[in-house]
Amino acid sequence: MAYQVPQFVKEETKLMGLITFTQLSILVGFFGIFGLLWLTVQKWLCLTITLILAPFVFGITFGKIHDVYIYKLVGSMFRYIWLPKQYIWKKEMSFGPQTQKTQKQLISSSGIPQTKNLNKQTLKELSDILDR
Repeated sequence: MAYQVPQFVKEETKLMGLITFTQLSILVGFFGIFGLLWLTVQKWLCLTITLILAPFVFGITFGKIHDVYIYKLVGSMFRYIWLPKQYIWKKEMSFGPQTQKTQKQLISSSGIPQTKNLNKQTLKELSDILDR
């Protein structure tokens, strides 16, 4: 028996025609800011600011880049900039009391770590340790 695979799972629900809840909230926020400007600053300044910002707001709200809405890209951009980044593949090494002495020996007087060359004896000791 074949089961039907669900499609369009990540599609947002449309509220009114072609507008989603997120788009509606962006527009309501813009018109709310416009209303506050209308009440607080001079009318010509309010209209100038609104005419400058309106294309950007409508572009962010309804514009798409590679079938992804721009407001989603802007949200991802701000999350990337402000949230802390955690690099899992950069494992921090904890040094015990024995290894701290050898670590101090490897650092020169200028503070730059020196490279340690492996010879056959050291390589054999390391392989013996790993085999245990």
